[in-house]
Amino acid sequence: ARVPDELLRELREAIDEDSEAPVDGGVGPKVASWLSRLAGRVATNSATTIATQAILHFYGVQ
Repeated sequence: ARVPDELLRELREAIDEDSEAPVDGGVGPKVASWLSRLAGRVATNSATTIATQAILHFYGVQ
């Protein structure tokens, strides 16, 4: 499933906002909130898992 452009824009904003106050060992509160919203919108768990892995990789956590 493709993540809509609007959600990707929101993710970029969340990453930017969280980067101002980095969180050790995980994602910041804005990205965590975005992930929660994404989980409510996707039809399968696999899309959420893929998105989560991509974000954790971006942060260097995984």
